[in-house]
Amino acid sequence: MKILQLTHKPPYPAIDGGCIAMQCATESFLRLGYQVTLFTLDTFKHPFDLKAFPQKQNLEAISAPIDLQTSIFEAFKNLFSGQSYIMERFYAPSVANALEKQLQNGYDVIWVESIFWQPYLDLLKVAGIPVVLRSHNVEHGIWRELAFSSAFPKSAYLRLLSRRLRKEELEMWNGVDAIFSISTSDTDFIRSHSNTRLVDFPMSVAAHRATNPADQKNTCFHLGAMDWIPNQEGMRWFLNEVWPRVNQSIKDARFHLAGRRMTPEFKQWKSTGVIVHDEISDAPAFRSQYGIMVVPLFSGSGLRIKILEALAEGILVLATSKAVEGMPSVEESGIFISDDPNEWRQILASMMHRPEEGQSRKTQGKTYVLEYFSEDSLDQILKTQFESLIG
Repeated sequence: MKILQLTHKPPYPAIDGGCIAMQCATESFLRLGYQVTLFTLDTFKHPFDLKAFPQKQNLEAISAPIDLQTSIFEAFKNLFSGQSYIMERFYAPSVANALEKQLQNGYDVIWVESIFWQPYLDLLKVAGIPVVLRSHNVEHGIWRELAFSSAFPKSAYLRLLSRRLRKEELEMWNGVDAIFSISTSDTDFIRSHSNTRLVDFPMSVAAHRATNPADQKNTCFHLGAMDWIPNQEGMRWFLNEVWPRVNQSIKDARFHLAGRRMTPEFKQWKSTGVIVHDEISDAPAFRSQYGIMVVPLFSGSGLRIKILEALAEGILVLATSKAVEGMPSVEESGIFISDDPNEWRQILASMMHRPEEGQSRKTQGKTYVLEYFSEDSLDQILKTQFESLIG
C-alpha cells in the first residue's frame, strides 16, 4: 500500500508533541509494511532537514518551502476577507503545484496531518484517492477559549479568528473520507458536526520508552513548547497560584521549567526555587531527574502526548482536568487530577514529603499506557480501517 502523508511541519526531529504524534503515524505505516512518501512544508520556524529523518527503505521525505511569517499589514488586509489569517498563510501556489505533481505518482491513501491543509482540499479530492484527516485537536476551539480569557481588543480579534477557523474546520471535516481523531472528547465534538467516518486513534507509545526514574528530592517540573499560548497561560497560573505556597512550606523545593522557544517572560521569572532551562535535547533523561510532572492547562484540545510518555516512563503526573480531557478511562491512569490550586499545593507537598506513596500510581500509569496506547493495538486499527477505505 502506498501512502502520501502530508505534514504542515517536519515531524523529524521531535521538537514538540505534534511532531511526536506525526512520527507515530509514520512509524505505524512502516511497521505495517506500507510505502510512505512524507510531503512536508518547510518553514522558517520549522526548517526541513533530511538528515533528521530515519533512513528506511519504504520512507521517502520531500519538502516544499513556504513563508508563514506574520505581517501586521497582511493581517489587517485579511480582516476584510472571509478566510482566517492562519489558513490564508498556509496557501502558496508553489506548494499547490508541487503537491499536484506529487499526486501523479499514484497513492492508495492520502493521510493529512491537521486542518492546515484545508486550502488544498479541492486539489486532493480531484485526485480520486481516499483522503484521511488526522485530527490532532479542535483548532477553532483553542482560539475561542483564548478569546474568552483575553481582554478587548485582542478578544474581539480572536473571536473573529475562531469563527472563521470553525467554518474552515467544518469544511475539512465534511470534505474528507475519514477522520482519525487523537482524543475521545474531540471525537464526540466532531461527531456532532460531521457525518464523515470517524475513528478513535490516539497516539501510540512504545513500550521500550519505560525507564526507572531516579528523581531528585523535592522537585517537580514542566516540559512543553513555551511558544504555545495554552502552555503560557497555564504556567502563569502555576507560578502565581501554586508554586509560592509550595516553596514556602518546603524551603528546598525546586521547580524546573523547560521547553522549546522559552519566552523572555519566563526566562526572567523571579520566584524562589524556580529554575528555567534552555531547550531540552533529551526529554526522557530530563523527566527522569525532576520528580513530578505538572501539566496546568486550561485551554486547548487534543491528546497530551508528553503525559503519556511520562506515564510510560513511570513518572508521577499532576494535571488539570483540561489537560487529561479526551484520555480514555482516565480514572485508571494514576494521574492526580485537580483544578483547585489548594489541592495542587497539597498534592505536591505530600508527594515531596512521602515519595514512596506515589509508587502504586507509577505502576498504574505504566499499565494504563500499555492497555490503551500500545503500538500493536493501534497498528491493527489502522490496518483494518485502511483496508475498508480502499475496498
